[in-house]
Amino acid sequence: MTMPMTTAKPLEGGPQVVTHGHGPLAALGLRTSALVEILLFLAAALLIGAILGVPDRFADVSPHPFWIIVLLISSFYGVSNGLLAAGLSTAALLAGNTPEQAFDETASVWLARETMLPLMWFLAALALGSIRDGFRRKFDDLSAKLAKTQQQAEGIAEAYERLMQGQICLQEQVASQSLTFSRLYEASRAVSCQRCGEVLLGAIDLVCAVLSPSKSSIYLLNGSELEAALCDGWEQQDCFPSHIPAGTALFEAIVTRRQVLSVDRPDDENCLRAHGLIAGPLVDPRTGEVFGMLKIEQVAFADFNFVALENFRIVCEWIGTSLAAAISIEERTEPATHTPAASREAA
Repeated sequence: MTMPMTTAKPLEGGPQVVTHGHGPLAALGLRTSALVEILLFLAAALLIGAILGVPDRFADVSPHPFWIIVLLISSFYGVSNGLLAAGLSTAALLAGNTPEQAFDETASVWLARETMLPLMWFLAALALGSIRDGFRRKFDDLSAKLAKTQQQAEGIAEAYERLMQGQICLQEQVASQSLTFSRLYEASRAVSCQRCGEVLLGAIDLVCAVLSPSKSSIYLLNGSELEAALCDGWEQQDCFPSHIPAGTALFEAIVTRRQVLSVDRPDDENCLRAHGLIAGPLVDPRTGEVFGMLKIEQVAFADFNFVALENFRIVCEWIGTSLAAAISIEERTEPATHTPAASREAA
C-alpha cells in the first residue's frame, strides 16, 4: 500500500500551495496506484480461493476478505478510490457468481440479501473516505500555511541580516568618521604653516585624511608648465607625466579656466586622459592667482562619488588659501623666495 504523495509548488508572487500527484485518472479523483493495488489484491484473493477450493468466492466467509481492500483503500486514498474498491469488489464477488433466488423467498428479500454486503462496502468506503479526505484537506491547509510561514520567516531572517549588515556598516562609518575628523584636525594644523614647503607637505596629509586616495599628487605652476612637486603613492610602473606644458587640454582647463575636472564627465574625461580621476586648481581666493594643481590618480570605487568631488573642491580651496597665506608671509620675510616653486626647492 502506497501513501498518496504531495508536493509543494511555489506560486509566483505568493505563498506555496500543496498539490497532489495523481495519475491518469486524476480527472475522476482516482489514483492509478490505487487501481493497480485493488486489482492485484482481488486477483490474488480469487486465486487463493480457487486453490483452496473455497466456494462462491468467499460468500460464506465472515468477514469477507474483500473488506480488507475496501477499508485500506478508503483509509489511504479517500472517498473516490474507496468507492472504486467497493465497486470492483462487488464485481469480483457477483460477476458470474450470482446465486439463484430460493423457492420460498421473494425478489425483494433475495435482492436485499445479495446487495447487503456490497452496500456495506460502499457505506464503509464513503464514511472512511470522507474522514480521510477531511484529514487530507486539513493537511494541505497546514502545509500551505507552513510554507507561507517558512517564506515569511526567511524574509524576516533576510531583513534582519540586512539590518545587521547596515548596523555594522553604520558603526564602521561612524568609527571611520571619528578617525577622519581626528586626522583632518591634525592635517589642517599641518597646512596652517608659515612656509610653502611645510604647507605642501601638510597638504598631502590633508588630502589623505579627507579623500583617502591610493595615489595623489600636487603640481606647482613653474613658468609655462605644471611641474609635479609632491607625489604620494606613485609606483615605478606608473606613467603619469611629471610635467604638463602649456597648450595641453589639462593645462588650459586648470590654469586658464580654473575648472575642477572629474573623469565621470565626458568633457572632463578627454582632459584627464592618462592623468588620473580628479584634478583641480590651487588658487588664491583673493587675487585669483593659480599656484598649481591637485590631482587624484587612484581612489577606491566606494570613495569616488559626488560627496568626494565636493570635498575635493574644498581641499583645493583650503590648500590654495594656505599657500597664499604662506607666500604672503614669505614675501614680507624673504622677498627673494616667495614663489611656491622656490619655496619648495628651499624646503
